[in-house]
Amino acid sequence: MTDQLPEVEVSTEAASTNFYWTIGHEELFNLQTTVRGVLDAEQVSAHLSTVISALKEVVAHGGHAKQVGASAYTKPAVLSDTPPTITTEAVPEAEPVPERVHIEGVGTYDDEFEAVELVGSSTGGKNYWKVKGGRFTKFGVTIWPEALKAAGFAVDKLDVSKTYRLDGYVAYYITTEKDGKVVPDKVIALRQVQVGGPAVGVMPY
Repeated sequence: MTDQLPEVEVSTEAASTNFYWTIGHEELFNLQTTVRGVLDAEQVSAHLSTVISALKEVVAHGGHAKQVGASAYTKPAVLSDTPPTITTEAVPEAEPVPERVHIEGVGTYDDEFEAVELVGSSTGGKNYWKVKGGRFTKFGVTIWPEALKAAGFAVDKLDVSKTYRLDGYVAYYITTEKDGKVVPDKVIALRQVQVGGPAVGVMPY
């Protein structure tokens, strides 16, 4: 007969775990969960179901997810201008997601993230661009004009005063070491991986 371990009552002071996570797609909610004591799977599932129901009600009543450290949600203006795409030559159809480590025709990359926006700035008469999304929603990762052109975008027609959506795109980037830490260096390629439709370029907000 196997001896059973004595049951130990665990209080909230004795065991507490805190973690952050996100949920949603069009509305990406940042959540913080604290687990105290011992909960069984049914209790955890019931709590999460309540949370998800609450988030759905927030959206149903016109609410929006607020990014951590960001200002209140502002509905983007609807613009009538067409997206600047290359019209002088046919844009190739979307390619499948390449194997990690190497992109044919581009080179080796270190990691990837789901692209959300393309934002620009201008300094000294020169335009600079960054791709935002994934872990880099706040500051973005630099992308050079040649990488944008290779993705099928008409760089000379992009406007730094506008924010462009990158729906269905994945950004592949390389890293560098700075102050003893590995940080993103630049996006070397954008690939449209969403099923259906050719890679036709970015859409402005």
